[in-house]
Amino acid sequence: MNYAGPAEETPARSGLELTPFRGLRYDPDRVGSLAAVTSPPYDVIVRPDGLLHLESADPHNIVRLILPQDTTPTARNRQAA
Repeated sequence: MNYAGPAEETPARSGLELTPFRGLRYDPDRVGSLAAVTSPPYDVIVRPDGLLHLESADPHNIVRLILPQDTTPTARNRQAA
C-alpha cells in the first residue's frame, strides 16, 4: 500500500528471531569419497537396510545426524552430536 505523509518509526518486535548460520562442508581430503558421508533426504530413506547401509558406509555419514536411531531423545541427541 502507498501512504502519503511521513513514515512512522517501526516499533521494536519481540518473538521469533531468525539468524543465519555458517554452512559447513566435508573436507574431501579427510573423508575421501563424499558419497560415503552424504545421503538422500531423510524422508527418502525408508528401508531399514538402506539406513544400515548408510551408517556402515562411514562413521561420519550425515545420516547419523539427520536420523539418529537410539531409543531415547537424550540418547539420540548425544548420538547426533
